[in-house]
Amino acid sequence: MQASGVILRHPIANSGYLPFAAQSKENFFTLKVFDIGMLGALNRLPMTNIMRQDYGSC
Repeated sequence: MQASGVILRHPIANSGYLPFAAQSKENFFTLKVFDIGMLGALNRLPMTNIMRQDYGSC
């Protein structure tokens, strides 16, 4: 999914010193999701709500 651009993985740096890649751990990251179906699945929305595009908003 990361290779297709559906999700982006951003490492979290432990300090403000450069280079940031050396200050981060491989398993500490934030995940940005750009697909509404995957975002709904991560939030454990029922599949029927995702298919109806009913996310509880007005």
